[in-house]
Amino acid sequence: MVATPTKEEMVVRAHALAPKLAARAADGERNRSVPEASIADFLDGDFHRMLQPKRYGGYELGWDALVETTLEFAQGCGSQAWVFTVYGDHAQMLGLFEPEAQDEIWADDPRTLVSTSFQPLGKVARKDGGYVLSGKWPFSSGIDHARWLVAGAMLDGRHVYFLVPKSAARIIDDWHVAGLAGTGSKSFAIEETFVPPHRMLSQADALAGTGPGTAINTAPIYRFPRRAAGTALGAVPIGVAIAMLDRFCAMAADRAKRGRRAGADPVTGLKISETASDLDCARWLVVDSARRLMDALADGGVPSAELRAEVRRNQGYAATLACRAAERIFALAGGTALYLTNDLQRAFRDVHAGTQHHSVAWDVVAAPYGALRLGHEIDLAML
Repeated sequence: MVATPTKEEMVVRAHALAPKLAARAADGERNRSVPEASIADFLDGDFHRMLQPKRYGGYELGWDALVETTLEFAQGCGSQAWVFTVYGDHAQMLGLFEPEAQDEIWADDPRTLVSTSFQPLGKVARKDGGYVLSGKWPFSSGIDHARWLVAGAMLDGRHVYFLVPKSAARIIDDWHVAGLAGTGSKSFAIEETFVPPHRMLSQADALAGTGPGTAINTAPIYRFPRRAAGTALGAVPIGVAIAMLDRFCAMAADRAKRGRRAGADPVTGLKISETASDLDCARWLVVDSARRLMDALADGGVPSAELRAEVRRNQGYAATLACRAAERIFALAGGTALYLTNDLQRAFRDVHAGTQHHSVAWDVVAAPYGALRLGHEIDLAML
């Protein structure tokens, strides 16, 4: 039996892969999809196994492992890092579904990837002991390389998720965007497709980590509160901004070697120090938050409302820091950053696109923490 790699080993693998992602970033953006070579590297490096149940050869590592590998990937390419991150997130979520559903997807091929669109936009009717699902859903990151989809819908007043094979869907090529273009986050439509009951999961169980799959997948990662998924998605703009800082400093150092003193003034040095400090804080916020949640889940524990609210606040503030850092670097770079041949312009757009996600939107994620501190009761579904 092959030993399960540690989190640290997976981070080293991600660090080694990042330069390859960087080399493919322009092609991914041009084609509006993650390059096939990167998907192959992702699978060959066993990154899809990190949060997958051990029954299928997975490693059942913690959410902090996903956050830390995402930070490495994002320093290569924001779009590819985003897709790798959601594939990891979806492997954790699939572990909450009924065991029969997990077997359908992974028993024959544990390398099968899943894409999602969680918004409850589907129409559902009960039929023949199951459900008939129809609808159209947007923002399905990584759908080009997935074989199964998760689609959201409302059923009897409850937000639920249905698993369907991608062969039952029509992919809509509508991902023409300013940032994270290489994620291929296209829409899809489904027309009256039968879904058996074992392929349904309630959002409430998903958020609380209480899905039926936890009866057999007992590792702490399957009880992870899913509102905290933003710690991993928020790691994408942070990693991209870190790469922006490194690239700008390398450009300035190269100019200095050639006798050009651009960037040597004290104000520029001050802004570089401020940017590096912001990014160090942002990195710490998401990594520490994920670790603390995993520690709280150890040995059957349950994260407190206070911790969950703090983590939500942290993931939003970390993304805000990344956005500020990217804006500062882009401004320092001046007109040269406008050229499409300069990676800074893509990074700038990717950071802003990543911070548009609702899981890291400051006005959304920060309010519950403030309410708790002020003595108000908070619905745990918000956390």
